[in-house]
Amino acid sequence: MRTSTVVGRPLKEQCATRRSPPPVQADFFFVPFYSRLALGLKNQSARAALIATLRRQLEASPYYRRSGGRDHMFLLSSGRPMELLFGEALPLLADAIRLQ
Repeated sequence: MRTSTVVGRPLKEQCATRRSPPPVQADFFFVPFYSRLALGLKNQSARAALIATLRRQLEASPYYRRSGGRDHMFLLSSGRPMELLFGEALPLLADAIRLQ
């Protein structure tokens, strides 16, 4: 596993040093889906559309399919039930890394 420590460098440079240009070389994938924000949407159809998009994107990703999601990280910023936060996409998180 590759590790890099960057101190005192601009954020833009830090991000560039921590990202694998070809995804096939990545050890982990961070999925930027903030379920608590989606839950806060008053428009239920917009929330359902966000969750459906997450599901479609994961199912279409060759990197997700390659590992079954075991190398994908999700940030869980709410103590609410997972079923409520991720809806129909929840089964796709079964083997994922959940950061709480």
